[in-house]
Parts: sequence; structure tokens; C-alpha cells
Amino acid sequence: MEKIIKRIISVLVFISLIMIWYLLSVAVDNSLFIPTPMETMQMLMTLLKGSLLSHIWASFRRITVAVFIAGIISIPLGLVIAKVMVINYLVSPIINFLRYIPITAFSPLLMLFIGIGEDMKISLIFIAVFLQYLPIVVHEFEDVDKRIMESATTMGFSDFRSIWHIVIPYTMPELLRNFISLYGVGWTYVIIAEVTNANLGLGHLMYIGSARGNTKMVFAALITIIFINIAFDKIGKFIIKKKFSWRYKKDE
Repeated sequence: MEKIIKRIISVLVFISLIMIWYLLSVAVDNSLFIPTPMETMQMLMTLLKGSLLSHIWASFRRITVAVFIAGIISIPLGLVIAKVMVINYLVSPIINFLRYIPITAFSPLLMLFIGIGEDMKISLIFIAVFLQYLPIVVHEFEDVDKRIMESATTMGFSDFRSIWHIVIPYTMPELLRNFISLYGVGWTYVIIAEVTNANLGLGHLMYIGSARGNTKMVFAALITIIFINIAFDKIGKFIIKKKFSWRYKKDE
């Protein structure tokens, strides 16, 4: 019953947002600033008949490469930081400091060091998701129930066996759930990354629309990002919950 109420509320909120959007567009009465929902949908259909799928794929590919590199580095590094106290004391302050640096500040530095090509775009997204994911990985490994670890020690498990057979399986569901959430971060920063020297991508599409005064194109690209992000997040987390149902039984 609670889930049904939540879904009804979500639908009502969505309808309310559309109505507010429509009323604002009528009040402004200028599509240069706020196009109506219908005008935006018409632009979306036009883009869909054209190169929208190519733009979506270009952005999705950049995000996926950056996210997977961040995951491959963060999980073993996070495990070492969490389990080796000396490294934890040395590295944790640096990680916490880097989290306060605006990610956009890295953009001109990356342009200076590696140019304005594809590597720069992926690197900017990588930095954003890596700095988001690494602290989460460290926290998940540190948060393993101590009673489980004590039981493993009692059973004669070595440190390596405890990590391989207990720590990693226990933390994997949450690590994967947070990994899926990284795509949301990636979609945020791909817009910034694709402003510079890009021929394809939803961020590039928004930039072109803004430069040409075509606000309908900007809104259409933004709505595409929102729906892709929501759909990917919901589907990904649903699959993870089903795959690791033993971990999420209490949530059902």
C-alpha cells in the first residue's frame, strides 16, 4: 500500500511540474526563453528523426568509459585504503580535500595538459565520478559488520580469504548500486565536457541550441538526459536488488 501511495504521489508531482512549466511558458509568452511542453515535444520528435540517437550514444559512451575506469581504480584502491590503516591516515585527508575542489576547475587544466580532444572529455567525467565513488567504496569496506569478520577469524580464515569470501561479496551489492548512480554524476558533467570541441553529444546539442537561440532544442536535450538517467538508474538498481535479494529482503 505504501508503495502505491508513493507512486501516486510521484505521478501527481510530475503532472504538477508539467503544469507549472506550461503556466510559466504562457506567462512569459516567448519561446526564446521558455518554450511550451508541446513545442519542446515537437522539437524532440524532430531531433529523434534526425541525429538524436547519435548524440545520445556519443554522450553515453563517454560516460561509460569514464565510469568503468573510475570503478576499476576505486574498488581495489578503496579496499587498500579501508584495510591498511597507515595508507588510510595518509590518503583520507587528501581525498576529503579534493572533494571540495569544483570539478569544473579541472577543465582548463585538462585542456592545457592533454588538449581539447576526446581524452579531455572522458578525463573530466572520470575525475568527477572518481572523486564521488572512492569515498563511498572506502566507507562500504569499512562498514562491513565486525561480527561477521570476527566469525571468519574464529573459523580460521586468513585476511585474504576473509576479504575474498566475505568482504567483497558482502559489499558488492551496495558498490554496484552506487556504481549505477555514478551515471547520474556523469550526465551532469558530460554537458560541461561536450561544450568544447565536440561534434556529437547531448551537451553539444544543448550548446548549439543555446548559441542559436533555439531554447526548444536545449529543453529537448535536457529532457532526454533526465529520462535516460531516470530509466537507467531505476532499471539498473532493480536488477541489482533482484540479483542480490538476500541483501535487500528487509527493504521489500
